[in-house]
Amino acid sequence: MSILPLSYTFISALRVGFEVIAGLLYVPLSSSGKDFIAFLRRGQLRDVHWAGKPFKNISQGAQASLEPRKSFKIWSETVAGRCRAWTDEQLETASVLALVYGKVWLRLTST
Repeated sequence: MSILPLSYTFISALRVGFEVIAGLLYVPLSSSGKDFIAFLRRGQLRDVHWAGKPFKNISQGAQASLEPRKSFKIWSETVAGRCRAWTDEQLETASVLALVYGKVWLRLTST
């Protein structure tokens, strides 16, 4: 029977999780930034609808020139690897956490 160190188990577990993490909210507990709380979010697929294809193929010949768009037909794409935006309420709660727990952390580390 072999037992892996906690750090190894923790790191290997994080590697698997990194594939789905798309957002991070960092809450510092100390002024140095070494002590913190991190909130992670997984990505969510999102459909984005454009008024026409946002990019077009441009040939690299001597006759290459920009021309006005000929079609504004709806063009859709699915975006991955992005998370929902943090709400104002969540950001405010994180600020309160930083203030309250930061003061408690300062007391604990200064004694």
